[in-house]
Amino acid sequence: MRELIIKDLRLLVREKTIVSLIFFLIFTASFASLITYGLIFLSSPQYVQFSQAKVGVVGECPILKSVIKGKNYANLEEALQDFKLGNIDAIVYLPKENAFSHNFVTVYLPKDELTTFIAASYIKEKLELYELKLREMNGIEVVKLRVFSEKKVDYYKNYSVAFKFIYVALIPLLVVTTAIVSSGLLIDSTTEEFESRSFEILMTTPMSKRKILFYKILSAFTVSAILSAVWISLLYLNKIKIENLPAFSLVAFSVYLIFISSAMLTSLIFKDRERSQLFFSLIAAGIIAISFASKHSFAGVITRTSAGSVFGIWEIVVYFALALALSTVALKFGERRAGE
Repeated sequence: MRELIIKDLRLLVREKTIVSLIFFLIFTASFASLITYGLIFLSSPQYVQFSQAKVGVVGECPILKSVIKGKNYANLEEALQDFKLGNIDAIVYLPKENAFSHNFVTVYLPKDELTTFIAASYIKEKLELYELKLREMNGIEVVKLRVFSEKKVDYYKNYSVAFKFIYVALIPLLVVTTAIVSSGLLIDSTTEEFESRSFEILMTTPMSKRKILFYKILSAFTVSAILSAVWISLLYLNKIKIENLPAFSLVAFSVYLIFISSAMLTSLIFKDRERSQLFFSLIAAGIIAISFASKHSFAGVITRTSAGSVFGIWEIVVYFALALALSTVALKFGERRAGE
């Protein structure tokens, strides 16, 4: 059993497509906060207005301080100390302000990408206001242009774009990608056994056909469990929380088993890698399309369990039962088909 599972897991290193998907999973989960904020800012630049940074202002610059309205510091050393402790997000340093000449402002930003993005956007807006104020004080005419669009935009004040992207798109995407990785591994390992005729050698061992196929499914399921643990941990590091982890895990593992069982059936029917991968891709595309059709589909249930929203126990039971039924069918079909 152990040798069979280890042999299947070694395929992860050999298959470039699977390795690429794993890197995609890790990258997406690692930079989830930055990706979320970046996409939201690109689609809705006005969103940055609701994200204010804690800025410290240093120097003899009363006009700049009145514009930024941050925390005032007597010297740079004191500000840097608070900056390192995380009490402020950024520092704006102007040693001595000259309202009638040039002013060179130094900005200190943190290493954290998301905080830097928010702080930089906030400071940029304030410095633009500071520039306008200095222009007005120096009698420089400021021409204000406004461009209006007739396009209607529905905007709800209490509606969180970030929340929707994370729980409706990002987390279901991570679940589906994990399912596809583990399913691809199963197809590769199973069809390789048929193409190299090593399955016939395995049948000479004390293990039954059913047990051999069960270990194949277990190998793929182990990969999905490990990947899930990795990207859930990375999401937590990005301060993205799975609110109902037990319910979410049960639904996610049911989805993995559904995909893996479908991959097993496909590889048993065709017994070669190319056709099995092609046919499974069509099946997976159909499942993914259906998954977003209703709130009771697995994507909807994943969204609600991960976000801590209301869900029905029956929904989890249905997907769990479907996963068990499909895996049982795959094993029974495999007992008959594997020896042909």
